[in-house]
Amino acid sequence: MAYSYIQSHDDAAGAFRAFSEPYPETILLVDTYDTLRGIDKLVDLAAEIGEDLVIRGVRLDSGDLGELAKQLRKRLDAAGLADVSIFASGGLDEFEITEMRPASTLLVTSTPAM
Repeated sequence: MAYSYIQSHDDAAGAFRAFSEPYPETILLVDTYDTLRGIDKLVDLAAEIGEDLVIRGVRLDSGDLGELAKQLRKRLDAAGLADVSIFASGGLDEFEITEMRPASTLLVTSTPAM
């Protein structure tokens, strides 16, 4: 899920809904506008759709990834979504990943910096 996909919709909730229809077992980008509001919208959508939506993970691509991951984990767990993984991307190098891992519950992926 790309930033442009979310930005092509009126809001993040609409983008999550549209993306999850053809991809019901998915990983969704939650930090396009406001990460914490994005995760709240995702939690609401998961409650609304129920078992037909299997969120495999959420992806963070900007901001303080370690701190955001901690906050997301709390919100996901509180919503009964403990199985949802948290991924980070965004040009991370091996040093940033090493620093971040002990402080968070991230499953980290790295995309090359452009």
